[in-house]
Amino acid sequence: MAELSTTKGGVANQAEASDRVLQILAEAGRLFASKGYEGTSMRDIAVACDISKSLLYHHFSNKDEIYARVAVGSTLELYLFVRDRIPDGPPSQKIRAFMVATAEYFRRYRWAWIASTTPGAAAGGMTSGRLPSPISPDSSSRSRPNGVT
Repeated sequence: MAELSTTKGGVANQAEASDRVLQILAEAGRLFASKGYEGTSMRDIAVACDISKSLLYHHFSNKDEIYARVAVGSTLELYLFVRDRIPDGPPSQKIRAFMVATAEYFRRYRWAWIASTTPGAAAGGMTSGRLPSPISPDSSSRSRPNGVT
């Protein structure tokens, strides 16, 4: 499974993702969305993943790296979700499709918007307990959160 990752310089590249890394990113996204960046610790992420902090640090050097991967992954998913819904046609049709698809993405994945845009504020208001992977190049093939179509 491919994922978007960032290098030390913040440049995006493709890398092979393990299931563990995807689990960490999904749980971290949920925690960032519900508790905010400042309210989420590396310990919180490790506990949510049922792993040790040392294993967490084996995969990620710090919380900033995890947050960057969640934010970049959410942005990539938004792009792919919207891109796949833009039809060929006149500009007015494309703009309308862009607006509808963007709204639909944020309706389905509110956590992604919250986690990637409000790092310092606790978000609250999440309704689903499970999240789609924050890093998934094919947004149409992954499972959806509970109760979301």
